[in-house]
Amino acid sequence: MKYSAKEPCYLETFYNVLEIKDADTLVVKHAFSKEEKEIRLYGIDAPEIRKNRKLKIDEEKTHLPASLLIELG
Repeated sequence: MKYSAKEPCYLETFYNVLEIKDADTLVVKHAFSKEEKEIRLYGIDAPEIRKNRKLKIDEEKTHLPASLLIELG
């Protein structure tokens, strides 16, 4: 999905944050419909907070130990 200053932008309001999964992912709940959504922040590649496949890739790319990357996450 591309956004441009010349194109209209759709805004959703009345959401409350339920959970922050990591630095670029959160779970929100609509105040009226009670619908829950998981949102990933576009353009953010934050370090992981758990050991997983992406942490291994980040470790190889940055040449930093996984323990430090988890602390940064």
